[in-house]
Amino acid sequence: MLGNELVEYLGSQGESVTGFHRNNLDLESQEPPTSLFGFDVVVNCIAYTKVGMAEDEPDRAHLANALIPEKLARDLKDQPTRLIHISTDYVFDGNKGSPYLPEDKRSPLGVYGKTKAEGEAVWLAEASNSQVIRTSWLYGANGKCFPKTIGAKLLAGDEVAVVRDQFGSPTHSLDLAEFIYRAASEPLDQRILHGVASGTASWFEFARAVSAAIGSSTAVRSLATSEYPTRAQRPLDSTLEPSLIAAWQIGPWEERWRLAADRVLRDLRS
Repeated sequence: MLGNELVEYLGSQGESVTGFHRNNLDLESQEPPTSLFGFDVVVNCIAYTKVGMAEDEPDRAHLANALIPEKLARDLKDQPTRLIHISTDYVFDGNKGSPYLPEDKRSPLGVYGKTKAEGEAVWLAEASNSQVIRTSWLYGANGKCFPKTIGAKLLAGDEVAVVRDQFGSPTHSLDLAEFIYRAASEPLDQRILHGVASGTASWFEFARAVSAAIGSSTAVRSLATSEYPTRAQRPLDSTLEPSLIAAWQIGPWEERWRLAADRVLRDLRS
């Protein structure tokens, strides 16, 4: 989702950009990834993001979320390159009671969060030219995401039940792409940034916003987390405090969703 978005956005800004993926870059090899040498900025969008399945596939999650970032940072640390790693609100346990700041101590719950937290730590420790950008509840036009899943069910006439007591910051991948671009253009003064829309929402509120965008009359029902047990424990309130870049930040999530909805849900309307 984010990799494609970022390549498209950078191209629209007139930047020279190359997208790497598993078919043209082998990061499990012991050899340095020399094809990444010579760039002004390298952004690592690789992640194992299946939160529930990570509990059953901890080795795969650890490889993508911790070992590959460690290798990239170690192999590129001597390059004149800004290294940006994309991370997640799930590095926190959700018990703070107010939005998390970049400097707050990591306190992950499940395998996914723990491997992402380890990835952050090794990325920052291995290279002084490195930076972490955390995001939250990412959705976009490319790939699977929460709005597409909810929208498809509603359009099929299926009743949807969504938890009302888990909170975060829904963020459009296009907005995150712009945030990354702006961050990479500024001096490396902050090692950790939060690239999220402002405000907070529950999954239920987000689902209601999706329903409104497609004009659905199908019911959206709310559940407590206790009524919807999952394989992995998730933070109840992992809202991130959005970072400012040169006095700019991503706008309120409701506004950004209204502007993004047609683009994100376009495949459902055809």
